[in-house]
Amino acid sequence: MSSDSFRDWIYQQRLTDEEELNRENVRAFRPAIDEVAESIARHFNVELETIKISEEGRVDENIPHWVVMYLAQEICGVKLNEIAIYMSLKRTGSIPTNIAKLKSRMVVDAKLGRAVSKIKRVYDT
Repeated sequence: MSSDSFRDWIYQQRLTDEEELNRENVRAFRPAIDEVAESIARHFNVELETIKISEEGRVDENIPHWVVMYLAQEICGVKLNEIAIYMSLKRTGSIPTNIAKLKSRMVVDAKLGRAVSKIKRVYDT
């Protein structure tokens, strides 16, 4: 058998069909948002409670706050409303905005990009 036909044959013989892997099965192997947030707090050397508070009325940008939102989606696979509850936010509208700001910042700030990648790699499967 040629490698392409063998690959096709093996793919057809696999035991687990992709449809069988539902969201709950995948989620069972993901870390909880609080575990990721604690890791972020340790990495940025800040208290967990300072990460969880809203930026509203703050002068400084709370980068670890943004990182929790971003990695909660990327690693934990949680929905916006779950992130809002964890972060004690009244609405979910600021979450995508903050994630977008973080992504833009990581492009400009290579050190921040490496830090977020390092945290993310810990949880990669």
